Amino acid sequence: LEAAVKAREEVELDIKEYEALQAKLANIEEKKGQSVKDTVVDLGHELIYCKAAIDDPSRIIYVHAGMGFHVEMTIDEARTFVGKRIALLKQSLELKTHK
Repeated sequence: LEAAVKAREEVELDIKEYEALQAKLANIEEKKGQSVKDTVVDLGHELIYCKAAIDDPSRIIYVHAGMGFHVEMTIDEARTFVGKRIALLKQSLELKTHK
């Protein structure tokens, strides 16, 4: 039972992190054509943050795709990927809840 609860909590944390990324991507997309001077980047598990500036929001970013891989994407591609990833994680959470 403890292992099942821990697995569920890990999926919930992943969903939370991807939703935060989705919000940041929406914020960046709103400012297309202008630089984003005041943003904060999570450097590791919500423990270490740093201020960041994005000179050209239309440029390519790297998104964690799972299993230790980071994929190069445009902002639009990243928003699509993150939306699908959240849906997949929520589906996984549903399965873990009903087991």
